[in-house]
Parts: sequence; C-alpha cells; structure tokens
Amino acid sequence: MPPEQFVNQVRDALTYLYDPVHLQSHPLADQLNGLIETGQATRAQQLRRLLLETLEELSPPSDTEAKTSVQIHYSALQYRYIDGLTPEQIADTLAISLRQVYRKIREGIEAVASLLWDRLQAAQPVDSLLPSVDRRSLAQATVEQLNSNARPEVLEIRSVVNGVIKDLHSYCERIGAEVHLDLPPTPLYICVDRTMFRQALMNLLTSGLTAQSSSVVLLTLTQHDNQIRLTFAVRPTAPSGVGTSAAQNREGIGLEVAIQLFQLQGWQIIGRGEGERWEVALELPLAGPHYVLMIDDMPDMISLFQRFTTPFAIEVIGAKDADEATRALAQFTPTLILLDVMLPRTDGWEFLQTLKSNPATAQIPVIVCSILNEPALAVALGADDYLRKPVRQDALLQMLNRWLHLDLASAAETPSAPLKC
Repeated sequence: MPPEQFVNQVRDALTYLYDPVHLQSHPLADQLNGLIETGQATRAQQLRRLLLETLEELSPPSDTEAKTSVQIHYSALQYRYIDGLTPEQIADTLAISLRQVYRKIREGIEAVASLLWDRLQAAQPVDSLLPSVDRRSLAQATVEQLNSNARPEVLEIRSVVNGVIKDLHSYCERIGAEVHLDLPPTPLYICVDRTMFRQALMNLLTSGLTAQSSSVVLLTLTQHDNQIRLTFAVRPTAPSGVGTSAAQNREGIGLEVAIQLFQLQGWQIIGRGEGERWEVALELPLAGPHYVLMIDDMPDMISLFQRFTTPFAIEVIGAKDADEATRALAQFTPTLILLDVMLPRTDGWEFLQTLKSNPATAQIPVIVCSILNEPALAVALGADDYLRKPVRQDALLQMLNRWLHLDLASAAETPSAPLKC
C-alpha cells in the first residue's frame, strides 16, 4: 500500500472513531491485523482501542510546558477526534489561528500513522516487508504531501529557530547533547512554508546531535548582502570513535528528509561535511519588507502605525495628503494602501476613485481607515477593506495579515535573547 493511502486510512478511522459500523469493516483493520488481538471484543472495538493507545503515545510528559508544539499537536487531535470539537472551537480553546489548527491536526495524523506503521513493521518478519513500503518510502510520501500543501509566508527566522530549540530541550537532556545558538540581534525575514521549515530544522538538528557522542551543535545565522546563511556544525565532546547507540542506529533518513525539505523551499546547500567534521551550510535570499503607503493628515497616526509594525517585515511610509501620496506612488509601488477619507483639498473618497481608475494603481489593495463608520460605502466606492479608527494594534495586524499573508503571530513572539538547548 502507498504510504499516503495508509495516512488517509488513519485519518478516516479517526474521523469515525465512535462509529462501530464504519470501523467494523474499515480497511485499516485489515492493514493492522497483526496488531489486533483476537478475542471477545469486536474488530471495531479493537481498532478504536489501538487508535486511542497510539494517540496517547503522542501525549508529552506531565512536566512539559503547556504551549509546546508537541502539546498542541496532541491537544488538537484529542479535541477533534475524542471530544468532537469543531476546528473553530479548537482554535478558540488553544488560542491559535484556524489555519494553525488544520496544520496541527494534519501533522498529528501523520505522526499517528507513522507510529502505527512502525509498530506494524516491528510485528512482521523482516523478509515479509515489501521494499516499496519501507521507512524511506513513507518519509518520501510525507515530504511530497508537505510540499503539495506548502503555503509560503514571511517568517521571522529567529523566532522559528528558537521555537524548535525549545521543543528539543527534553530530547537534548535525554541524550546528553546541546545546541548553542549564534543569532543576530535584529529580525531577519524569509519566505518559506512554516511547517516544512520547522521539520527541516528539527530533522537536521537531531541528525547533528546524534552524529557524535555527547555532541554540541553550533547553529549560526548570518546575513551576507541579500542572502541569509544557516550553518549547522557538530563539535564532539567525546573522544573520536566513541559513538552513542542513537548515532549507531540512525538510518540517515532524517538528514535526507531535512536536505530535501530545505531544497524544496529554495535553500542552496553551500557546504556539507561528514564524520568528525559534520557540518551543513545553507543559503536563502532574504524576504524584502512589504511597503505600506499610509495617507493620513495626522502625523501622530502615521507614527503610531509605524511603531505597531516595527517588529515585522512591514515598512509604513506616510503621506499627509493626496498630492504627497501621488509623488510617493511615482517613486515606488506599495503592497497596500491605507487611506483616510478626511483629507485636506482632495478628500479620501475622491482620491480612492483616482487610485482605482489609474491602471498603474488599480490593482493595489486600498483599505479605508477612518473615524467614520462607513464600511459599506467604502466598498461600494471601490475600497477593498475597511478599518475604523481608533485602531488597536491587534486589529491593524489582523488586517495586514489578511492582505499580506504574514506570520505576524510568530514574529510577535520573538524573544529578546536567543534560547539555548
């Protein structure tokens, strides 16, 4: 069976977890026949028990912080398939976006399928396993599925790196290894799929951590012109030739998957070493900032919006009236325009018509930002959205996220100092 079909069967069985009629004849029960014991319980009951046991394996230790990625994956699956909550209810409960809910559920299902697949392989004689369904095939199918669902967005890379290091903390303690970070003090933005980038980081770091006994992995992030360079270098702390069981047992799949995930997102492999000089270096162009033209005759309002967006890849350029905005538009093309309507000389409604009738600016989204509560009028006159003053930072960021597709929540969580594993 193709691995992606196996993942789909697991997803379907979880969806109908409490439907005995559906589970009784479910094809997944046939696939997991070697793991289902014969007895008085029905096939549906045994398949449900096996799925619940496997799902429970994803539960993090009781001392794990409540907001780790592992905990969120487990909670999302539990709320969805055990408690029967809708994705919207899960988003409210976990205080994450609806898009994140769908992503966490998808990744959790893949993790459950992987655990079941490992157990199924362990229960079968080695010579009975077909080469077409080995771990590499399953890993390749997962990579292809991630790539097919890729949604590139602008991310603040330090925030993502720190999040992955935090998730690896307990694993580092268990194997006696460390990750040391050398990150720049200022934000750096890249355009990648968040899930694929996190998976690539996780796989590459765990490969490095077990490459040598009691390793220290130094992760360095630097900027060269318009390129960002990410370097992973192993510094073994034990004598040469001494290896951990984890290092001896690794198949190299994690490293292969990491390299492939990086390359699918446009990263260039610029250096790679093996053995005692284990090192991987990658480069990717930086994501340039989004330029937002804000037309408002109140300088304090423009300054406020500039402060609101300082941590993000957004540069707000102010214009106090239509004439100044016209001169600015002759010099650059913004990604978005924020337009007040109560302007001197040429009011905002009139300038909106000018913008939408000019082929050079007609396709730029215009958000009317006014003290007046006239969203219907604004849309009728050609505006793409409406933001009522006074504007809170969260309302502004939600609006910008809607039109610029940025990972604003991730950037907002960027810590002031790098974390160490």
